[in-house]
Amino acid sequence: MRHAFLPLTFLAFLLPALARAEAPPVGQGDGGDAPHEVKTSNTTALRINGKLIGLKKVEAVFQEALPLVQERLRSGDLDAAEKAKALQKAWDEALQTVIQDTLLDERGRELRTQIMRAYVQHARPDTPPSRVVDSFKRLEAEEVRKMKQWKIEAAGGEEELYAALRRRGLSVAEWEDNLRAELFRRIVLEQAVGPIVFSPEKVKGYYDAHPDQFSTPDAWRLRRIRLPKKRFKTPEDAMAAAVVIHKRIADGLAFEKVAKTLDHDPPYNADGGQLSVDGKVDLPSGNFPAEERIAKDLEDGAVSKPVDAGEAVLIVKREAYRPEKKLAFEESANRAWYLMLATEVKARKEAFFNKEMKDAFVETVQKTPPEKYLK
Repeated sequence: MRHAFLPLTFLAFLLPALARAEAPPVGQGDGGDAPHEVKTSNTTALRINGKLIGLKKVEAVFQEALPLVQERLRSGDLDAAEKAKALQKAWDEALQTVIQDTLLDERGRELRTQIMRAYVQHARPDTPPSRVVDSFKRLEAEEVRKMKQWKIEAAGGEEELYAALRRRGLSVAEWEDNLRAELFRRIVLEQAVGPIVFSPEKVKGYYDAHPDQFSTPDAWRLRRIRLPKKRFKTPEDAMAAAVVIHKRIADGLAFEKVAKTLDHDPPYNADGGQLSVDGKVDLPSGNFPAEERIAKDLEDGAVSKPVDAGEAVLIVKREAYRPEKKLAFEESANRAWYLMLATEVKARKEAFFNKEMKDAFVETVQKTPPEKYLK
């Protein structure tokens, strides 16, 4: 189990030397490109110390909170009148995160250049600078690889992480490109406030205090055919139509093909009746409660008889069900450590932000969420 966030192995040696070293310029071919540069777009969201920050960058962060707002709406915890307020709060937090990261990146780029120069200075005199820098980059890439693995563990696996990236509109390549910048953000924070150290007891305490973060939720994979009664002359006609459809499936016609021929249940009928939320099909209980109640009495792969569900008649196919699984501490220790680290880094970013803001020029251009999110 890892109990502390440590700087790069070679940084542990070089950082003390930076204060006393008068480093020579890095030689030609150093490859000293900066971590993930801020990209601008046609629409500017922020101006930070003269740098234009595109709307896409803020939206990518905002997308992390958007599913939570949507889930609160679906569960009834948030009514439509409160939606705009919740979205504005999420947008404000996304703006602040981008500002914090941009200020840290300015320091991180300077630090990376310093370290690279010191690394060249401490190499054997007969070693070409380009070879020294290649060695630096290999060590740096190894630390980025470790960070990638930690983030996968914290997300609950590659599938969960990559699904979250898709929701944010980020490619895996864009996400991986940003990991190096994040690595140096953390080193800047560590230099400013010292290392982050967690004892095994503290990690176990976090695991015990947050049981919801260390379990795999149950998951339904369902298809449905839904016939709204209002589309028929009488409720009895709707049920009669469902009986005919059910017989066609029982006689061997694929459920998906039948669903696609109907137009009563957009957008699910176009996908063969597959029930999904934000493109995800393995969903925890509560997303489609009526269908889940019908499916609980079925075996995987079975199709229900037509069921009167109030405003509509349903036919449900249970493709698969996975029960909830509680993860033992031994399975979750690394994830608990990383989640604690993420919480601590967030707090330290806030402290860094409050200190640095007095010397920074920040102008918010896009103060509210884009209109498409408010509909």
